[in-house]
Amino acid sequence: MPEIDIPVLKNIVQLWVFLLTWFLSECFLWLAIRIANRWHLHDKPDGIRKIHTAPIPTIGGIPIFIAFIVGIYFTQEGLNVMAPILIGAFICMILGLIDDIRPISAVIKLIVLFAVTSIIYYYSDVSVRLSPWPVLNIVVSLFWVVGMMSAINSLDNMDGLAAGITAIACLFIFFIAWVHWDRWLSFMAIALLAGCLTFLKYNFFQAKAGIFLGDNGSYFIGFVLACMAMMGAWTNPAIDYTVQERLIKAILVPPLLLGVPIFDIITATVLRLVNGEVKTLKEAIVYCGKDHTSHRLVALGFTRRQAVVILWTMGISLGIVSLLIQGSHEPKFYIPLAILTISLLIFIAVILNKARVYSHQFEDGIVPEI
Repeated sequence: MPEIDIPVLKNIVQLWVFLLTWFLSECFLWLAIRIANRWHLHDKPDGIRKIHTAPIPTIGGIPIFIAFIVGIYFTQEGLNVMAPILIGAFICMILGLIDDIRPISAVIKLIVLFAVTSIIYYYSDVSVRLSPWPVLNIVVSLFWVVGMMSAINSLDNMDGLAAGITAIACLFIFFIAWVHWDRWLSFMAIALLAGCLTFLKYNFFQAKAGIFLGDNGSYFIGFVLACMAMMGAWTNPAIDYTVQERLIKAILVPPLLLGVPIFDIITATVLRLVNGEVKTLKEAIVYCGKDHTSHRLVALGFTRRQAVVILWTMGISLGIVSLLIQGSHEPKFYIPLAILTISLLIFIAVILNKARVYSHQFEDGIVPEI
């Protein structure tokens, strides 16, 4: 049996960030559950959209955030680079916490997120920079941040789904960051991965969920995922790419890494319009119902846990495709692969449309429990 090189392990900072964040997440989640139960910080069932049978603590994002921050601070590296993102993540977590307690209007959320996006644009290199016009770049960056936060928030509808998909995305982002030797990105990815894996212990890998992410968790996670996608280099560092190839990779790889939440929110929005459940795009965006991908899988006959595992598998598959595209230098390979993947996703959406999830699809106008 080969001996483990201890000095080498000591120099792998990412390993210690992972272990520290895992340990702190374990401690803070255990504590958060007890604090929430004592102070009645619960998500209460309503029998309609919230079908859990008993009140569940809903401050799961806070302990993950604290462990995430401490894990990154432990590195003492690149803190000035990551500071705008960490500040933005804190603001988004607080925004979500307030929204958990008393819903905030969409206008106020948009104003806050515009301010946060502007901060990370002007005080870091984290933004979508696809045009020579700063204002347009800020608008596109804002759209990406808001879209990802909304996507993760919408995906957080079954135990283990949002956290599991986030952990999978972080694993693939970490792998690409490691290959690029992008230390700051690797720190963030491995810390968020550890926090989400620990959360799954309390939210999925037990008979009954002990804690939910809440909006505080989904907003924070969505924001960090959006930032990591904007700060990453998505080409193979061993190959000299043209500007056009780099642009194509930047457009293809991040959406594939985060493909499940993007697929879910786009599919739900489009199918609401196609099935006549809503009349306008605005109504389709603000619509709240049990018609997301996970709900449709349950309506097609899968159990809730099976639906979650299917979407985890989908996330892993899209992650593998993103790695193949990221590492390839042949447009004749990665462009057809991207087209084939998108076509397959459209085919899956067509199948999901066979699920009955709207009230007008039932004679009594009542949607069965999903």
